[in-house]
Amino acid sequence: MIDNILKGIAGLLVLIVGIPFMIIFLVVYVCLLAFLFIMWCFGRPIEIKTNDMIIKWFKYQSKSDSSGT
Repeated sequence: MIDNILKGIAGLLVLIVGIPFMIIFLVVYVCLLAFLFIMWCFGRPIEIKTNDMIIKWFKYQSKSDSSGT
């Protein structure tokens, strides 16, 4: 009997604590997606710059790998 009551209280605590966290997480996730979408729509040059940086980094990595062997 006591075990069931404790399980019920634990379940309620999980719901009380968990639901707001889920809502906050979803809001943050949606905001992040919206921000990325806006950046993608209006910030094509930024995207190109990051791609160039990634390409340079890969080239640098391949150079360091070839010199290491």
